[in-house]
Amino acid sequence: MRHLNNQSGFLTSDFLFALTLSLSMSAVVFGICYSLVAFQATQYVVFSASRAQSAGDVSPETQAQLARAKYNSLISSGALNILYNNGWFEVSNAAAVDIRSGNGSNFNNEYPDPVPRAINQGVRTTLFARLLELRLPFVGRIESEDGDGFSVRVVSMLIREPSMEECVQFSKDRVQAIWSLRGTQWSTFNRNGAIDTPWEDNGC
Repeated sequence: MRHLNNQSGFLTSDFLFALTLSLSMSAVVFGICYSLVAFQATQYVVFSASRAQSAGDVSPETQAQLARAKYNSLISSGALNILYNNGWFEVSNAAAVDIRSGNGSNFNNEYPDPVPRAINQGVRTTLFARLLELRLPFVGRIESEDGDGFSVRVVSMLIREPSMEECVQFSKDRVQAIWSLRGTQWSTFNRNGAIDTPWEDNGC
């Protein structure tokens, strides 16, 4: 009877349960906060790659190559390399990055708009958050519905400047359109499409 009246350690089990549950919830909050940090870093990476693509260059292909090079240099450098290679987070490699340069290659189908826009072009990558795949005491394993892990597509859309190749072609097409105005009215100035002094100001 003396042992039954001894209540020392009565709350130990409750304390351990509450402590374990608190640590589990803290792990979830940490995972979410750190994932938001990784998301912001990835947003900066795709923005920088999209900005590299948006600057005028020789051709759209060259602009896309510059975007891939910028993307690869960022995810391979310093702190970002550690972030994406610690087993917690992973992003698409440079070869798998989705680059849309316009001229029919854009994100209109993925991001529909009531008003069709030709400017939905840029760079998109996929961020995988392995950190969120937790196995917690009393809670169990946290996993995505499809079982493929937690992932999000991060995109940056900037208006790409016309390349030199596109501007030259635009100028040639404009000249041909002028010759065709009002039938043959301007045909006397047409020297088989030759232009004495062709130029472009990147405003096409």
